[in-house]
Amino acid sequence: MNASKKIADAKVAKDFQAVLKKFQKAQRLAAERETAYTEPHLFHKLLHSANEADANSGKTPEQRALLVEFRR
Repeated sequence: MNASKKIADAKVAKDFQAVLKKFQKAQRLAAERETAYTEPHLFHKLLHSANEADANSGKTPEQRALLVEFRR
């Protein structure tokens, strides 16, 4: 019985590691896609904010926050 329990435990551990690796890969992919979506979005907002700032002379707190976020 003890040997079969060790084999079962090893299989569970191996299955868990495989699922964990798949999850980490999916998580990485999601982060890459989010970055690919977010960066152009922030860039366009930043350009729009910069144009407004030029027109209105001075930056609003929201525009400053966008600049900080864009620089990250």
